[in-house]
Amino acid sequence: MISPLIDDDIISTVISPLIFESSPKESPRLAKKQLQSCAKCSPDDPDNVPCVIQITRFRIANMCCIQEVTLIHKLLDNLRGVEEVGINLIGRSAVIKHCSMGCCAPSVKILSILQQQRLGASIQDAGEGDEEINEESMDWRKISIVGLACVFFFAGVAAQMLISPLSRVTMALFATGTAICVIPIMKAALISTFIRHTIDIHLLVLLSIAGALALGEYLDACLVAFLFCAADLIEQVMIGFVQRKIKMNSGTMAKKAFLSNGKAVLVDDLVIGDIIAVRAGDMILADGVIIKGVGTVDESSLTGEAMPVKKKKNDRATSGSLMQDGYLEIEIDTDMAESTIKKLAQAVEDVQTDNGEYSKMVDKIALYYTPGVIIFAALFIVIGGVVTNKWREYVYIGLVLLVLACPCSIVVATPIPSVCAIAVAARHGALIKGSSVIERLGRIDTIAVDKTGTITTGFFKVQDRLNLTPAEELEYNPLELAAALEEKSSHPLAHAILSEFFGCIAEMSGESLPEVKNIRIQDGVGISGWVSKYSSKSRKQKYCYVCNDYLKVEVGNERLLCVNGGKIKLNNDQLGLIDAFSSLHPSASLIMIVVEDKVDLILALADSVRPESYGFVASLTRMGMNVSMLTGDGDDVAKQVVKEIGINPENCLTRLLPADKLKWILDTQGKIKKRNVLMLGDGINDTTALAASSVGVAMGANGSAMAISAGDVVLMSNNLKKLPATLLLCQLSRYVIIFNISFSIGIKLIAIILAILGYLQLYMAILVDTGSLIVVIFVGMIPLVTNVYASSEIQEEPIRIDIQEEPMKK
Repeated sequence: MISPLIDDDIISTVISPLIFESSPKESPRLAKKQLQSCAKCSPDDPDNVPCVIQITRFRIANMCCIQEVTLIHKLLDNLRGVEEVGINLIGRSAVIKHCSMGCCAPSVKILSILQQQRLGASIQDAGEGDEEINEESMDWRKISIVGLACVFFFAGVAAQMLISPLSRVTMALFATGTAICVIPIMKAALISTFIRHTIDIHLLVLLSIAGALALGEYLDACLVAFLFCAADLIEQVMIGFVQRKIKMNSGTMAKKAFLSNGKAVLVDDLVIGDIIAVRAGDMILADGVIIKGVGTVDESSLTGEAMPVKKKKNDRATSGSLMQDGYLEIEIDTDMAESTIKKLAQAVEDVQTDNGEYSKMVDKIALYYTPGVIIFAALFIVIGGVVTNKWREYVYIGLVLLVLACPCSIVVATPIPSVCAIAVAARHGALIKGSSVIERLGRIDTIAVDKTGTITTGFFKVQDRLNLTPAEELEYNPLELAAALEEKSSHPLAHAILSEFFGCIAEMSGESLPEVKNIRIQDGVGISGWVSKYSSKSRKQKYCYVCNDYLKVEVGNERLLCVNGGKIKLNNDQLGLIDAFSSLHPSASLIMIVVEDKVDLILALADSVRPESYGFVASLTRMGMNVSMLTGDGDDVAKQVVKEIGINPENCLTRLLPADKLKWILDTQGKIKKRNVLMLGDGINDTTALAASSVGVAMGANGSAMAISAGDVVLMSNNLKKLPATLLLCQLSRYVIIFNISFSIGIKLIAIILAILGYLQLYMAILVDTGSLIVVIFVGMIPLVTNVYASSEIQEEPIRIDIQEEPMKK
């Protein structure tokens, strides 16, 4: 049997710190307090109640440009009770952190404010929205408008060529085509002007069409209206395509599930305790525990790992996984609204609301670009007309400038590559927490990695023992005392000591270790506490001790000799024995067991290097990265590991405490070296370094919750090869963002110059505006089609399971 690449609890461990609980409806208990004021609204009221902070997700159907984003921030940023507003322009959604008390900003109040602006707002539950996206991708009303306008425009062109440019038939055809397109444009312009009090592209195009008609340019007016509506339709289809591509798999799940009795039930009607049957080819639709069967499960949609995992009775099954072979019956233990696949999909959507530095810069440019061009166009018309008296010529150029005043292509230059990269990375088992992280990842030049649990597996085993005090001279078992102490610890070394004492963790059933009190964790040193002499129940007849008689026990590395004022001492004979013992195990970590300030026992513990660590370091080296290993282990052990995986020994820093790792990160990123450091770790002792580095990457499979929370990126499996691939993806996304910004701003400036010189016609301005938008969207989708993760897949033959091999119970 091949062991799984990930722990069965990985998804809940990784996703939980990333998901904000939200409720679209106020709780019943909260409803009773609506007449009371919260502490924020009435801080001096003795009867006030605490603020109840929640996060609600809103779908904004009518958001398509920076004006709507700016409007939402204007409406909500200063609203009492709203703490944070995150907006995903591409996904057309908003994530709002707010006080849900009636006196502050309950979700219904926020919804009402958004709906008053005709933004098409609605409260969105986790996993919802996929159906709406599919519907939006085919807007038959817009298709009909574009089709009719196209017919009348080309009919008008034919009449102009066959009859006369000024004939009534020609003008009537152009006017009809213009009117068909102007109706939806005028409606949108009126909403933006009189309800939202903003200037958007619809108003600018409407003014351009009206000006062209006033000048008698009927062909130009019809062509501008037709091209604008056609471009709007193309943009909607393309954005819908991007939205569907960046959606996680929750939208593709079956609508019905089959219970173990064969009855078909709607997935939304499944409840905790139901038992569902999953056969080969089916997707697992709910989270639960396997109670019957054996099979092969593909978890690549959750972890990015291509290698299937064998599942059997009592294993955990996660929604979104695909059954390859076998048959499973799963008892549901998680509410469907809180299922893994829906939480993961929601986490990806939430991090897409983050705006990077490029996006913030572009938003500022767009904020001043439109009013700046409008003011310039007005001055250009007035000054040019007064000076030359060629009002018609300058009015026409002014109309061209109005069309070019739309910043749409500039605005979408940054979010599309970012959300595409986040979605691609999530599908391959790397959760990137926002666009700003992508930008920082694209600038990384130095990699710092932890050793234990990162480069190595983190599964230690005791290789040998050295008794400094003969066992017959002791009235206690130092290994038992150490096991009692380490039972309270989650460190990888603790499990090894427990396994060494019991022989097998499963044998702990029915056993009880001595009582422990006053436990103290010493970072970079070990663990200490007071352990009862009274032996476990199964062995209490072997020793006769007085109850509540405790011994001071310390378990840790050689730094124990330096703490506590140097009370722990070794004589020359003992030092010689330790040196000889160490030379026998050069790649092992030596752990001392100290009882009452006397070293009784030394254990040699070692773990193995992950197989993918070799390719991981080689890939980073080829990318030009400077790779360093930061560890609290001794020189011999660490140097053996870096020599094995190919890291320069000069870049191996040993015996580091958490504060030492933090100092190294800060010094490397400081004013002298000015490096962009990525820290990769998995433990609690890596948390400060992860938080301080330019980008912190946490190992999600076996990593601590604190490390996962502090990390900017979470690898949802132990496959280190995912990190170089993610770096390449983010570098590509950063280059795409820079190209999009440069292209969209550059093409606009060139078009404005050509318009001023009189070389740009009105329809050309529409083509420039919409054409640049389409180019930016197409280029922005490059991360979706990239294949950077191909080399990171672990190539192994799929596991084939014969369900008849399942052992039968007697």
